[in-house]
Amino acid sequence: MSVSAKIKHYLDKHRLSYHILSHHRTVTLHDAAEVLQISPLAFARAVILEDQAGFLMAVLPLDRKIDFNLLYKLVQRKMSIAPRVKVDKLFSDCEPGSHPPLGDPYTIPSIVDESLLNAKTIYFEPGSHTAIVQIGQNDFHYLTSNAVWGNFSVPISHPNEPACHFVPQQELTDALIRLHNPCLDILTEHMKVPELCSLTKQWLALSQQPHISAEAVLPLLKADAFALQGIEMCLSLFAGKESALPLEAQVQQVFAETTLWQSVAAIAAALHSMQTLHIQTKGPLGAKQLWLQSMLATAAALYSTKQEATRFHVSQADLLLGVCLHNLGFWMVGHCYHPEYALLNKMFLVNPNAPIVNLEKRLLGLGRAQKIIGCGHARIGAWLVQKWGCSDAVIAMLSEHHTEDYRGEFVAAVTLTQGLDFELKRLRIGDGSVTGFSWPMYPPFDQLSTDLPAWLEDRVALAEVFVDILLSKK
Repeated sequence: MSVSAKIKHYLDKHRLSYHILSHHRTVTLHDAAEVLQISPLAFARAVILEDQAGFLMAVLPLDRKIDFNLLYKLVQRKMSIAPRVKVDKLFSDCEPGSHPPLGDPYTIPSIVDESLLNAKTIYFEPGSHTAIVQIGQNDFHYLTSNAVWGNFSVPISHPNEPACHFVPQQELTDALIRLHNPCLDILTEHMKVPELCSLTKQWLALSQQPHISAEAVLPLLKADAFALQGIEMCLSLFAGKESALPLEAQVQQVFAETTLWQSVAAIAAALHSMQTLHIQTKGPLGAKQLWLQSMLATAAALYSTKQEATRFHVSQADLLLGVCLHNLGFWMVGHCYHPEYALLNKMFLVNPNAPIVNLEKRLLGLGRAQKIIGCGHARIGAWLVQKWGCSDAVIAMLSEHHTEDYRGEFVAAVTLTQGLDFELKRLRIGDGSVTGFSWPMYPPFDQLSTDLPAWLEDRVALAEVFVDILLSKK
């Protein structure tokens, strides 16, 4: 055996170019690197760590060791090296002691040290002590696109120095989604990160001002025809009918109790953010359906916060911004890759109940576009709003809205986003899960989960009329 079955299948499935370098049997990775004259800087190795929450694969160059203080700052887990006997069982298709530095084929979450960014070619042992895989840097980044990247290693000063040392345990935090992801950074090779227009920047800045007043918001809103249309849509959907009242009276009526004018600014910022990205109109992932999903979800989030705002543990402005933008990744992919997005749209039309995250990974043979799309629209959207300077809560809502077992700091806001997608999917709108979601007991969503299905259904026809008007003005 030169390559383990899972690694070979994983490499071939993604149709990547790689080479197998054979050598006589060696005892250590240092021996293999020396035999093939491979720089330790470019040789990736896996160290399997564990705590009570499970395993974590740390991937780093051969000439560096884990600094557990740095690792703890990144993942907030106090971990120890897993015993060899346990690790060999995880890699049952590999030779004992040979553990490939790719976590996905073995369903092990991974964190990759940023020092590997310095190597143009990556080498690693593929489950055998007689072979090494040679692969390009970009392809290795693609294979590790689901991993977290960060700086958690220090140089080994002596070849015989231990590769790592013990430290204790804890659980993953939302900080992981803010770490560097080289695969997503390929986007910047293809096009500039979309710049926010001056109006969007102004709205976004206003949404983060805790003491913003009606006097600051309403004049700007009245001078911004697109945002004005969108806010009127949201308020009418919230009320369940078109209002005869002037806009100022509508806004005053909805926000009278809390005067959260930040929320108006947040919705306006979200609408302008999506308007700058252009995708096809038709299909389940077309502009019409995405606008419909965003507007209904935003109105429902507004309704949810009116019921009990404190349950979400984030500002109402961030909650509405995150809900409205939670599928921003689709807009980004469709804007950058028109043919590939058309194919994804068509696949979802034919397979409406298939998890969208699975379909995104199945778009094979599309070159660099697949490396981006395969990361998933959730991570792409989170990457983009991070570039735009949005809050941690908004980043988490975009990044985690398809993560069924998410239990991080922003669990309430993420759960609301997932629940709204679930209820809208039952109305054949959007990309939500058709199974596997249930409103959890924490936070207490019992009443909300009872009221929302009928509340949303009553507003679909009105939302469709509004979205057609919105699209005609784009």
